[in-house]
Amino acid sequence: MTEVNSELFDFNGQSFEIKTYRIENGLKVMVLKDGKRVNNYSYSVTSDENFDFSKYNTGNGVIELISMAKSDIESGLIFGQSL
Repeated sequence: MTEVNSELFDFNGQSFEIKTYRIENGLKVMVLKDGKRVNNYSYSVTSDENFDFSKYNTGNGVIELISMAKSDIESGLIFGQSL
């Protein structure tokens, strides 16, 4: 995996890092805090799926994955914590 983007996301007084990685056939998004994954979720899209998403929807599949990751944090889906 090769990191292609990193974005900070602050929620409820905590700072999270949303990282996007290039994988063999597309992209994967994960949420980290202090360098460790905050949950078991990873959000991925193949290159073909991302192309189809962009073709038939307004927006970008990777941006939607990042939005889903943020929403999961806001919903409290974090190891051993309740936000």
